[in-house]
Amino acid sequence: EHAHGHRHVKALKTSFPSSESPYTGDAPIPARGAFCAEVPVITNANLTQYYQVATGLYTPPPACGQWGQAVLELSGSVRGVQFDRFGAVWLGPVEVLRTTTPEPTTEGIHWKVHRDISSVGALLDKPANMSIQIPNVVDPTYTGALLVNISIRFYHSGPQAVEDRRQREVRALTDFTALPGVTPIFATNVTGGATQVNLVKGLPRSIAAARLEVFASGHGCEEFWYSNLPTSLTPSGGCGSGAYREIEVWVDGVLAGVQYPFPVIYTGGGNPFLW
Repeated sequence: EHAHGHRHVKALKTSFPSSESPYTGDAPIPARGAFCAEVPVITNANLTQYYQVATGLYTPPPACGQWGQAVLELSGSVRGVQFDRFGAVWLGPVEVLRTTTPEPTTEGIHWKVHRDISSVGALLDKPANMSIQIPNVVDPTYTGALLVNISIRFYHSGPQAVEDRRQREVRALTDFTALPGVTPIFATNVTGGATQVNLVKGLPRSIAAARLEVFASGHGCEEFWYSNLPTSLTPSGGCGSGAYREIEVWVDGVLAGVQYPFPVIYTGGGNPFLW
């Protein structure tokens, strides 16, 4: 409504219908061969603390020596009152998943996340620790504990896929899981004009190609970066730096790649009617 040049909004009482568990909008990951085995790695992780890291031992499936595809499955459940929480999964020192959780209902919800991790197959040929961190707070107000299971499903494939896997070497630029006194998800933080500099050494001289995988997600003042004001126009306590973001990768002082992040609206962001 408008009155005397001012806008007044009437508050309407609205009851939301009973909600279902979340669905993914992406097509299922196609299996490139016959199913071979499923290996549980992290079982019944109960994530209730902000700096908590849950771990599990991954052991290669003995009956799948010739596997060609590996798909990680994260299944979660939560009930009560809770924010959407972001987190990550590492296999050894290598991050293999960046994720966020849906907000629950009082009755509880379940969801699953799948990611093809065949590209890090060299890591899957030997035992390694898998870690997950989803910073969470459980108290009398926010009652939702995150219950998480992670497994890896293996599929047989052609001999070329097996040979490609064996010719790869996979490394983390920084082992965030081993930094003293810092939990891994917070060690990845870059703010403002800060950069992360990593020294890569000891690589095989027979490398024919290299691929860099970068995970980026915005949080705090960067959660809605696409709506930030220029710093000169930002009121006290607001989020500035403008509405443009660019991620750059440099190798020995030479610009090697640029990526422009796309907006992500988390389940608690924007407008509840989006969900």
